[in-house]
Order: sequence, then C-alpha cells, then structure tokens
Amino acid sequence: MSEYLKKINTAAALVNALGVVGARVRELENKAPDMTSYQMFTQMNDVVNYQAQQIAALQAELESDAWVSVEDRLPEIGDNVLVSNGRFVYSAFTSGEEWFEFLSEDEIYGVAHWKPITPPQTEGE
Repeated sequence: MSEYLKKINTAAALVNALGVVGARVRELENKAPDMTSYQMFTQMNDVVNYQAQQIAALQAELESDAWVSVEDRLPEIGDNVLVSNGRFVYSAFTSGEEWFEFLSEDEIYGVAHWKPITPPQTEGE
C-alpha cells in the first residue's frame, strides 16, 4: 500500500473515531433516565478519554511524515533526517547547534525544516 493510501486510511480512521464519540454520547443520553448524573458523566468521560487517546495516536501517525520547523523542535542528535534550507533538500544530521550532510559531513547552512526519513516499503505493501 502506498504512503498516500496509508495516510488516507489513517485520516478515515480519525474521522471514524470522532464519529464514535458522538454516537456513544447519543447512546448514553438515551439511557439517561436509567442512570444517575454521576454514572452518565463517568461513562461519557471514559468514552471521550479513550477516543481522545485514539485520535491523538492517529494524529501523530498523520504528522509523522510532515515537515517540522527547527523553531518548533529538533530531531535527536545524530539521527539521519531530511532537511531543507528553502532551496535544497539534504539527508543530514544535527549536533544540536549545526547541521551536517549525512555522507560528506559538510555543514549545511540555513536549515529551516526537517522531517523523519520514512523506512522503505517492503515487498507486498
């Protein structure tokens, strides 16, 4: 499966998770006459917390291939990532202060964004 299709499937799962919250809340509202306010609140809270965790995981998966501003955060020191200085894209790593091209270890100036390098597809994906 291509990376694009994986992202589409993840986005669809995210939308589905949001729909599950709404459906479960409506279901609990219909049971309200049989439940105390505390019971209803507790169950709704559990549903929302669980779905929030699912949504956060899906959002992280969607964002894992996004460009990250060096102003927001840096990769782990020494990790091989893709970087852009607005003109070129390099395979590089950081020392925490400077950026270096991965193979030549030449310094790269003006790096503004980076992103993780996605692992290559295996046969059958």
